Amino acid sequence: MLLDRTQADLSRYTVRRVTIGELALVNDLYNRCNRSQDADRPLSEARRLYEDHPYGEALILGAFTADNQLAGVLPAIAHRFVSRGLEAPGYQLVDAAVASEHRNRGLFGHLVRLLCESAERESLTVFAFPNERSMSVYRKTGLLQSIGAYETRVKVLAWPAYVSFKLGLAGRQSGKEAPAGEGAGLSDGDVSLVPISRFDQDFKGLHTEMGRVVAHFTLRRKDFLNWRYFGSTEKRYRVALIRQAERTRGYVVVRVIDRIAHVIDVFVTPDRLVARRAASLVARWARRLGAIAVYFRASKDSIVRRAFARAGFLFAKQGEEIVLDSKSLERLTALHGRPVVSADFYFVMGDGDFY
Repeated sequence: MLLDRTQADLSRYTVRRVTIGELALVNDLYNRCNRSQDADRPLSEARRLYEDHPYGEALILGAFTADNQLAGVLPAIAHRFVSRGLEAPGYQLVDAAVASEHRNRGLFGHLVRLLCESAERESLTVFAFPNERSMSVYRKTGLLQSIGAYETRVKVLAWPAYVSFKLGLAGRQSGKEAPAGEGAGLSDGDVSLVPISRFDQDFKGLHTEMGRVVAHFTLRRKDFLNWRYFGSTEKRYRVALIRQAERTRGYVVVRVIDRIAHVIDVFVTPDRLVARRAASLVARWARRLGAIAVYFRASKDSIVRRAFARAGFLFAKQGEEIVLDSKSLERLTALHGRPVVSADFYFVMGDGDFY
């Protein structure tokens, strides 16, 4: 059990690991701090995310008051990296929440510090995709540092409808997702997209291919992918294999919200022609799903991002930063013999699109 007491305002809190039996407290605090969402997150979804993860249970730190009320929480879900061809365990910070009456007391930064110290003792990598408020805390603690930023690439499929959408003239649908109905596959030459309802392979060869062009990325095993994209009752993902002739060369995941097709995940062979044709097929698939535009968000300078740019995703906007714990950055810098940069990593929207 993690336990810590500090001076001033923090002395009134006891910080410890939250048990799975206390998930209802965690989920209740999450919902209270995210009232802007269309609906509360059900407890079943929290259990799926924190308890049923194929890589293991989440590490959840909670700050409790003297009367055992949960004042703040910092969940970290288990992850796996492929780093220079080897698997490495890690944690991703998600869903941090501090009750309004306990904010501005340094509680979030305190939780971050304790979790990073725990991860350092076990040589675990910690990463996150923070918003502006979280990023300011990370900068102050110095325990998580930026390795670059996301870049969103946009391809507009229907200009009048998209302009109306951006101007708010068409009326946004409060996060409404498109109904099911992927239809048949699509082809461009010998490259095709084939919709599936479950993963039945681990893409071992593809991990090896990707490892030749990018040093660090998240592991994609079939048990994780099925949990991630087919296990939620709250989100609807469309998944298609990328095929070339008789070979599977990767997969793509799309989620359509308010008629915008968000490319959640792309894992594809670094062959430039295959990747570019796959990106073009994604746009055609999105049009079939009724989308007016396609958004692809990934770490800058990746080979997949370049494939989307060549396929007509010409509009670009820099987004949130990606942070990694300082100790892991030190290890990677020593491994590379130079400071690491965003091109050393491949992150996509799906690495952070949990809730």
